[in-house]
Amino acid sequence: GGRKFELRQYVLLCGDGAGFTYSTALLRLASVPYELRSEDRRAHITNKYVQTGWESTSELVGSLDDIEWTSARWPGYERLLEASLLPLLRDLLDVLQP
Repeated sequence: GGRKFELRQYVLLCGDGAGFTYSTALLRLASVPYELRSEDRRAHITNKYVQTGWESTSELVGSLDDIEWTSARWPGYERLLEASLLPLLRDLLDVLQP
């Protein structure tokens, strides 16, 4: 199996219907392969401290840079943002407008 990941794209939605997004997203990867029945919480929780045992490095991960990236390291992110994420945010703004 693959590894679980978390994508954080910070967004500000305003009461007047305006919306803003930070230009960089955060991507965190689990350090172990995902298995539904796994009892290893690192397979289910992408929190960097769960992954490394509160250390800046670990035998499994190497360093936090191995499991925590910004979108600048992901060549396809700009396309994903434009094609998928921004349309979802626009839909959300439409629903929230008074």
